[in-house]
Formats: sequence, C-alpha cells, structure tokens
Amino acid sequence: MAVLVNDNEIVLTGTVGESYWGDGFTAVEVITALAKVGRDTDIVVRLNSGGGIATEGAAIHAALSAHKGNVDLVVEGIAASAASVIAMAGMPSLAVASING
Repeated sequence: MAVLVNDNEIVLTGTVGESYWGDGFTAVEVITALAKVGRDTDIVVRLNSGGGIATEGAAIHAALSAHKGNVDLVVEGIAASAASVIAMAGMPSLAVASING
C-alpha cells in the first residue's frame, strides 16, 4: 500500500490505482485514510506519482474535494497524468494548471 497516514498528513506515492508491482494506491485506500484522520480535520496531502488509471484519479479527486476540512496538497516530485487530476483537488478555485500530453 502506497498510502501513509501520519496525524493529519496523508502521503500518496506510486502508481494511481492497482499495479502489477503493488506500488499503487487506490481510491478505497485514500477514502480509508480520510476516514482515519477525520472528516472535519484540516489535512496535508503529499503526492508523488507518475500517474496511472484515470478513473481512480478522478475518484480520489472527488474524495479529496468532498473532504470537509481544508486540503493542502503538496506535489513532491511529480504529479503526471492521472495524478495531475488528484493534484487539482488541492488547488484554489481560481488556480490554473497546464497539462500537456
């Protein structure tokens, strides 16, 4: 599992979604981590991922966006492909992201 929880910090590393090598993190794991820290708790999410499954990224984005506490998202390394969708959950509503294919 590539989801670590430490107090109000959630660390997401590896492939978005399940991977053959077992280095991925899923929406279910992120939702479980959010439940562990508490629905109203302000959190910091640290993300480092080269991407993965788009639908998993969208589900994680939705879970982070629905979190009642403040979500500060820090990209540590890279947030490519599906991970860039996750990264947008921590951006202010007036922020702009440029994603190239």
